[in-house]
Amino acid sequence: MATEKYGKIAQGLKALGHPVRISVILQLLRQEECVCGDISGRLPVAASTTSQHLNTLLAADLIKMRIDGPRRYYRLNRRALEYLQGWVGRL
Repeated sequence: MATEKYGKIAQGLKALGHPVRISVILQLLRQEECVCGDISGRLPVAASTTSQHLNTLLAADLIKMRIDGPRRYYRLNRRALEYLQGWVGRL
């Protein structure tokens, strides 16, 4: 359904609408996978705020997470980002 498709695009664009989340995406472009603490250490916000931003990116399906013991590893969902990039390129 078109509404569902456009809703997913809107959610992705909204998720990219914050400088901290853009910084996270750029960090993950440079690294295949990154631990939450490493991401947080490179941002000018508290760890709890970083976690909220990561959750927003997860909800928009722009990043993926895996858990290994006490650590949470994040990586880009390149397919979702490429889809979003292609859609924006048509505007």
